[in-house]
Amino acid sequence: MFLAARQVARRPAGLRLAAMLAVAVGLASFGVSGEAVAAGNRDARAQAELGAQRVVAMQFERGVDPVAGAGYLAVGFSAVSEVAAVDLGVRGDLFPYGTASTRNFLVGLSLRLFVPGAVASAAAAQSP
Repeated sequence: MFLAARQVARRPAGLRLAAMLAVAVGLASFGVSGEAVAAGNRDARAQAELGAQRVVAMQFERGVDPVAGAGYLAVGFSAVSEVAAVDLGVRGDLFPYGTASTRNFLVGLSLRLFVPGAVASAAAAQSP
């Protein structure tokens, strides 16, 4: 190996070839390591912006609605993260009670978006 390196170094064309090879290897390793760091940064930023913790809540309710005259079943779902919340509510009449002759089915959906700067500015405005 040492003899080969000496022989390449003695020739002017060999020296240019070695310099070009060193630059090519340096650029290739820089590109590979840069991509690895960028992938890690993308994952870290996505977890910070989207919020890693999410809360999902579900609630059941049953009963009799005297105004509508029907027994009902209601279900509510809420999924909350640090960025947004989605709420879904479903209510369906199960059986006629009293004077009701029709069954109703209601669905409600809402999306709430949270603005991170609003919490910080509100806290700063309240502090003396």
